[in-house]
Amino acid sequence: MSQQRSAATPKSVGDWVRVSRTIRRWTQADLAERAGTTRQVVARLEAGAPGVRLDNYLRIMDALAGPVPQVQYTDPEPRQATAQDLADILERHSGPMQDGAA
Repeated sequence: MSQQRSAATPKSVGDWVRVSRTIRRWTQADLAERAGTTRQVVARLEAGAPGVRLDNYLRIMDALAGPVPQVQYTDPEPRQATAQDLADILERHSGPMQDGAA
């Protein structure tokens, strides 16, 4: 059984850029400087705004292609994920779930 992957959307790419940038502890201005663009372009890309030029996408992706620093996260109160936690994650990444949809 093959899994179908959904296409990336401007919003999902923007989310990835924001997370990748913040893991590196860079500001939008830091990323813009490294990518040779402006902070406004980075902000528009992270927001999933339409009309960001392909060359800007490519420069930003290239700037983020370097090594990712190790980040340690410790949940102060580890717990088992609930069905609601999973539904919330799915909704954030793919929109509201339909009743009876899995």
